[in-house]
Amino acid sequence: MRYRISSLVIGWVIGVLSSGLVRRRLKQLIVNYAPEHFRRQIEEKRLEVVQTVRRFGKDFKSSTPMREQNRKQASPLKHLDRSPGHRPRQTLK
Repeated sequence: MRYRISSLVIGWVIGVLSSGLVRRRLKQLIVNYAPEHFRRQIEEKRLEVVQTVRRFGKDFKSSTPMREQNRKQASPLKHLDRSPGHRPRQTLK
């Protein structure tokens, strides 16, 4: 069991380190060998994706004002019985 866990951890560390190295090496290759207009297109697409995600987040937050109001006015939760013999009163779906 110790062998499996240690090999799992070692493999995970090697994977994380190698993915970072590959990403950095790929970025260097693009900077060194790609034409200028291709680099600009990549950068523009990256910025466009970031702006789209930010805009989506703002739209989502602005479209759910009721959630914030309900969170502020929420009644305190009843004590839930977490004992081992507890069964839910309703059927599970």
